[in-house]
Parts: sequence; C-alpha cells; structure tokens
Amino acid sequence: MVGDDLTLDITGGHGAGLHTIWLHPTQAPQEFVGPSPDFTTATVTDAVQILLTQDAPPA
Repeated sequence: MVGDDLTLDITGGHGAGLHTIWLHPTQAPQEFVGPSPDFTTATVTDAVQILLTQDAPPA
C-alpha cells in the first residue's frame, strides 16, 4: 500500500496485512500513534523503485 495519509493509508494497509510505503514529500515530523510504515519516501518515483526492488511473495 502506498499512501500519503498515516491514519487512512498506513494504518489501513497494516490492518489489511499489507506492507506500506508512506509518501511524505515534506519530510516534516508528524506525531502519530499507530503502526510505522515499512518505508518512507519523498517521491512517487522512489516508491516505485522500492516496489520494484522488493522480493516477490512466493506463488
């Protein structure tokens, strides 16, 4: 799950059993109580690179 909202996207993704990437272009600190994203990146391009370099789950 790639998203820019910690509560909706990251918490929701973790709740669904997905790995998460937080798209956070400002890199400003945020207070948040919830599951940490698996990855944090500033750009969509970087998020795509993360997705492409992760091991695929077994078929």
